[in-house]
Amino acid sequence: MTFTPEDLDHIAAHLAATGEIDARYSYMGEGAATWDRFVTWQEGDAVPNILHSTLSMLHDAHHDLVARLPGPVRVVDLGPGQVA
Repeated sequence: MTFTPEDLDHIAAHLAATGEIDARYSYMGEGAATWDRFVTWQEGDAVPNILHSTLSMLHDAHHDLVARLPGPVRVVDLGPGQVA
């Protein structure tokens, strides 16, 4: 996807006003299909890549940390959000 200067101005204004990316610029339509092809390619690739590394790290973290806990686990998502 290529952005025009007007698109970039709109993205910046919307982000400043709401703290979110406008949905029209997300992975929808062909962007979603392209991302799916990319991830599927990474998943099946025999060469180590960032997806393989991430999945390996999550597997290790599960076995080293989560599997040892005796009960339910609470997860706190501290992901990006709007700054007040």
